Amino acid sequence: MATMNNTDAYSRYLAATASGWELLEAFAARHGSLSAATIAHHDGISQAQAKRFQLTFARIKPCRALAAQLSHSLDVLHLISGTIIKVNPRHNDLRAFLDKMLRACHLKSVADAEHILREILATAKKPTRPARVNRINFAHKPDDNNMVRFLGKLRAEDARRIQEKFQAAIRAALRENESLTGDVAMANLMVNAILRGETTNASAPEHEYSPAVVMSVDPNVDLERGVINTASGASIPLEDAINYHLRNTGWVLGVSQTGSKAKLEFIAPIINTRFSTGTHRLGVMLETLMCARCDTPAIFCHAHHIEAWAHSRRPRDWEDLTNLCPVDNSLNDDNPNAPPRNGRVERDERGWPGWKYSPDGRFHYNPNPVFRHGWRGTIADILANQA
Repeated sequence: MATMNNTDAYSRYLAATASGWELLEAFAARHGSLSAATIAHHDGISQAQAKRFQLTFARIKPCRALAAQLSHSLDVLHLISGTIIKVNPRHNDLRAFLDKMLRACHLKSVADAEHILREILATAKKPTRPARVNRINFAHKPDDNNMVRFLGKLRAEDARRIQEKFQAAIRAALRENESLTGDVAMANLMVNAILRGETTNASAPEHEYSPAVVMSVDPNVDLERGVINTASGASIPLEDAINYHLRNTGWVLGVSQTGSKAKLEFIAPIINTRFSTGTHRLGVMLETLMCARCDTPAIFCHAHHIEAWAHSRRPRDWEDLTNLCPVDNSLNDDNPNAPPRNGRVERDERGWPGWKYSPDGRFHYNPNPVFRHGWRGTIADILANQA
């Protein structure tokens, strides 16, 4: 009997995926323009699967009537979606190619469809550009270990010359440091050569400088009063910290990279721009160090109202401000009077911002270790715990 139930469940799965367009239309009708993260949270599927459903529906939609008529399986539609995106829209008629792909894959297996789609793709016009061009692409965001992945291709002769140039230095570095591996030594040499003009030291410590706000105080912000608490327990208003950062006390320093050296910058004219004041912008940057939902650095984010200013009318309320990147700000349901869609930023009982998919759901905090680790609180909390 158990075997029969498993067979029935699998049969229902095959039946559902056999009519792929009906499944995609039902998916789109249920979720509309919700983000993939929200869909994954509500439906219990992976975010990658939700995103794949969204992309396939959007790419097949121009020929939706034909797709509904031919009834391709979901897997075949995914294949067509992945192929049509490779057709250059500036040199080809995408709708005509999509129509051709849908008709050619009618009643075909997935294996046959792969072969057919490769043949159709080969007929597409491509821009005239050299085939043997060096190219490297960097990922937009670092991973949890603050490492950025990059992919690329080099002409064979260029790659061989780079390898030959660094071989002697790699061998010397491996002899000096047994913990090094060849790939690590090669990466260090390339970084040193590009950034510092060195080609001989693969194990030297890296010295990098990046824009920063350096404060000789406790990096905790009292949002209610808008002050910074020093290690001695004194309170400095953020406005004073910005406007008088180097005049008397040197509370706030702006540092940027100039070549291989750190350079002191003037903060106030840079931060006191846009609609929020410099005090507010620096406050939310110090609070999260990055976007309140993702790992985008705070310098690339903006101070946003958690509840839209049109509804809250609280332009100077610290509790209503947080740091959000453009993507997550667009997803934030900042109208408290509208039903939730993607979710919204709220502050927990401790005052820290987090993402909630539904009003009664749990908080989801920034996944980056920099945001999660370390003690949170103010000097007043320390003194209270020591008493």
